[in-house]
Amino acid sequence: MKQSKRFLAILLALAMTIAMTACTSDKTDDTSTDPSVNQPANEESFPSGETGESGVPESGTQENTQAVSESGETSVMSDPHQPSKEKTTAPKADNNDPTKMTKAELVNYYNTAANDAKANAKSITKTQSQASLAKAPEISNGFLQSAANTLMKAFLSDSPKSVNETYSSAAEKKENFYVAGQSYSSKLTASDVTSTTCKKSGSNYIVTLKVRGSSVSKAFSTVTKSQITDAVKGMIKFNSIDISYATSTIQATIGSNGRLQKVYYDMPSVTMNFNVKLGGGIQASLAIRLGDWFTINW
Repeated sequence: MKQSKRFLAILLALAMTIAMTACTSDKTDDTSTDPSVNQPANEESFPSGETGESGVPESGTQENTQAVSESGETSVMSDPHQPSKEKTTAPKADNNDPTKMTKAELVNYYNTAANDAKANAKSITKTQSQASLAKAPEISNGFLQSAANTLMKAFLSDSPKSVNETYSSAAEKKENFYVAGQSYSSKLTASDVTSTTCKKSGSNYIVTLKVRGSSVSKAFSTVTKSQITDAVKGMIKFNSIDISYATSTIQATIGSNGRLQKVYYDMPSVTMNFNVKLGGGIQASLAIRLGDWFTINW
């Protein structure tokens, strides 16, 4: 998959750094972190304030925010007067106002629109892609700590990169549109989401979902252990690999006809902890930010 190119660049930098241990003495310093989370510049013309964790609604806009309890319990309110819809079409705004939906209904509204886009859109274009450091690399060797930070910055960018790749066939959409490699785009439930918002923007609706880190694989293209080992192609051997995710964001623009128009996926911190087979074993931790912007063509 094309996404692996980002991982290859990132992991080659890590491999180069760790390989330097063969030429260094066994000196160690205390590790330190330098948090530096950079907000991506969104060129997709989303309304201001839509990509943040929170914000003040614009004057005159309709908003519905649903907070999820830590237990994840929720109730779904069904409308007995709601007309039946085809399974591949999201509820139309003039029949069921998304800004008034419950959390569970809004998650289903997004799922239906995203899954319909993956199955039925004429094509899907990835317009931008983001891969940047979420924080400075941490390695159990003081000398390598500094070298890793320099190398990673050379391979990564603080700003989104223009991509403009269009996927037209069913196979291309399956492979490249989230969830990559799956026939569906989202299997989220209300318990997978910490909060939801919906705001009207012209004739469209801006839906924002905050997805629990433990649930990102249901709606995001995630990093796998096999991608990591394939990317380094034997340059590094691992005793163990652990991958975890912070709360991540989906921001979708959905038209009044229920069709997905644009979607932005933001994973602000994908943390990869490695124990590398070198000497007595080297601990390394790398946290990166990944994001992708897509436009749906009908």
